[in-house]
Amino acid sequence: MYVFSHLHKAAGTSVNDILRRTYGLKHFDVTPSSGFLYQYDDLIGDMRLFGSPISISGHGLRPYTDFKEMNNRMNWYTTVRDPIARCISHYQHQVEKMGSQYSLKEWIEKPHHKNWMLWFYGGSNSVDQAKRAILDKQMQVVFLSEGLYEGMEFLFGKGITRVYGEKNKPKTGDTARKIRQNPKLMSIIEEANRGDYELLEFLRTLEIKPFKPVTSCSRVRSSINSGLSYLHRNCVYKPLKRVILVRRRTSKNTM
Repeated sequence: MYVFSHLHKAAGTSVNDILRRTYGLKHFDVTPSSGFLYQYDDLIGDMRLFGSPISISGHGLRPYTDFKEMNNRMNWYTTVRDPIARCISHYQHQVEKMGSQYSLKEWIEKPHHKNWMLWFYGGSNSVDQAKRAILDKQMQVVFLSEGLYEGMEFLFGKGITRVYGEKNKPKTGDTARKIRQNPKLMSIIEEANRGDYELLEFLRTLEIKPFKPVTSCSRVRSSINSGLSYLHRNCVYKPLKRVILVRRRTSKNTM
C-alpha cells in the first residue's frame, strides 16, 4: 500500500489527481473519523467497508502514527517544499480561500504554524522527533524544487499518469506578493521556520529508493479512473464516514 503523507501547500492536490488517474477506485483520499489524525482504527475500518486500497493519501496521514501490524504493508512518501515558500502559500490560502482575518503576525503565533513541517511529520516542535518518525516509516521524499513529475516518475516509474495545469491556485496571489515585498514580515517567517529548514537539510541526506513501477494506462482509462475515484470519495466514502461519525457521537451521548 502506497501512503502519501500530504503536507499542506506542497503540490499535494496535483499528486492526488495523479493518484486518482493512476489507481482509480483503488486509491482512497482518506479522512479521519474524528480530529485531524488518521489512525490505525480509521484504516482498518475503511478497509472493512471499502476493501484494500493500493494507494491512500491525506493530510491526516502522519508518519509519527503507529499503524501496528499494518506498518509493514505501508510504503510512505511525501512532497516537500522550501519552508518559507510553503508558509507564505499556507497563509495566503487561509486568507484568500478560507476567509481568515488574522494578520500574518497573529497567524504565525498560532500553535503548529511555526515549523509546520516539524509538527506535521513528528507531532512536536522537535527536529529529532520528526527525523525519527521519517526514518521509522522509511519515508521517500519528492523535492518540488527538483520537479514534481520527475520525482513521482522516479518513485513509481514512467507509468505514472501526468496531470497538466496548476492545481488549487490562489485567487489573486496578492497576499504573497505583499509579504515578499515587506522585509519585516519576511524576517518573521524566516525565524518561524528555522526548524523546518534544519529538517529539510536532513531530508536531503536520505537515500531515495523507487517503488515497484506502476503499469501505465491510456488517457481515456486515466480519465475514467479519475472520475470513478472522485465520485466514490464524494458520493460514497465521505457520506458514509459522516453517518458513522454521527452514530458514534449519538452512542457516546446516550451512554
